[in-house]
Amino acid sequence: MGNIEAGQWRIDQSIHTIEKMLEALSSPEGFSIDEIGAICISNNDIESLYVGDPMLLHPEGLASGNRLSVLTIYGDKLNSWIPQPDTDWLLKSADTPYDSLNEVMLEYGLGGQKEQRSIVEIIAGTTIEIFQGSEIKKGVATLGLWLVKSLNRDDAKIGYRVLDKGQVITRSSIHGSHLDWTEDDRAYIGTKSIEVPPGAIVQCIASYRNKAHHILWRADPVIFQNSRAAALSLVDPNQTTLKGCLFPDPPAKGKAAEDFEIGISWLLWVLGFSPVIFGTHPKTKDGLDIVSTTPKGDFVVVECTLGLLRAESKLSKLGARVIQLRNSLDASNLKQTQILPIIATALPREQIEVDINSAEENGILVLAKQDIESLFNMLLWLPNPENLFEKGIAKVAENKLSKKSVNSGVF
Repeated sequence: MGNIEAGQWRIDQSIHTIEKMLEALSSPEGFSIDEIGAICISNNDIESLYVGDPMLLHPEGLASGNRLSVLTIYGDKLNSWIPQPDTDWLLKSADTPYDSLNEVMLEYGLGGQKEQRSIVEIIAGTTIEIFQGSEIKKGVATLGLWLVKSLNRDDAKIGYRVLDKGQVITRSSIHGSHLDWTEDDRAYIGTKSIEVPPGAIVQCIASYRNKAHHILWRADPVIFQNSRAAALSLVDPNQTTLKGCLFPDPPAKGKAAEDFEIGISWLLWVLGFSPVIFGTHPKTKDGLDIVSTTPKGDFVVVECTLGLLRAESKLSKLGARVIQLRNSLDASNLKQTQILPIIATALPREQIEVDINSAEENGILVLAKQDIESLFNMLLWLPNPENLFEKGIAKVAENKLSKKSVNSGVF
């Protein structure tokens, strides 16, 4: 498709080390990929290569409970390589058409275009995690660590917080020397069992040399503190269907949009709100997506999207609908009733950065993928919708004040 090539290639690290590959990428000859050709980081005499400061706690990793480290190398500006709007119109004319370069990047899991320079990111995954087999059954929590064999087991540690009825009742840790270790071809697995109250929730923290690397929540799948979660488990054991709706595999499109709306409404219900969904019915889909109330009667109005916040004018539509609802409530002498407008997207926060400012300036709370994941992790807790609502209202006020200060030159 003209001068644009997109693809994914697996690099055999037994043949090409990371260091040698980066050296080749930054050379004029580039790094050669069989049947593809050579790729390199474009640079010139004016815009030379430079390496950014390493980001040791990348936001995408934090969202999933991982210490994810990212190193970025920058080349020259992209204007001469992918001029706009020419590039977007070139993509529209391809045999496999795309609306924009941004859509191509989202398709290949690169996120939206944030930099105006060519970049290469080197991402280092964690070498220690909470063992996925960690579980709670009948008042006994079996906690475990997964540790690559090149690390010292005695330097590893499981920290944990035990929550009962929404309150932390225990904070402690188990050092590697007190874990029972086994091993497989790749890693050590250390486990230990502790007693917890029935229905308790445990936050597990994997650390190495006193640096946290991974966080995982565990709860007893058959004992609930949240009665709504207990009801959900009857129709959706282990929240498998809910997870599929809330976190669709990219590129999400078509029916996934309707499923996402359903997932958000289910999530609100289990968290203690009273939602009604209008966006999935053909006769009401052009109105509000989801309207929900708190036990006190305040309103949460939610617009859902699988992609960017301003796609299909969703931000402006949400703003208009909130004004209409406000006018209707005021006319009914319900001026004391508060409204929290929310736009929820299946994309992670770093992919919608260009849209977040616009939403926050208009008093709209943004729920990106990592925010939805945080709410999902609260499903088994004792629900407190009023607290969540007040936090949302406070966040909206904080965002508007921050934008006002920046616009007026106050930092």
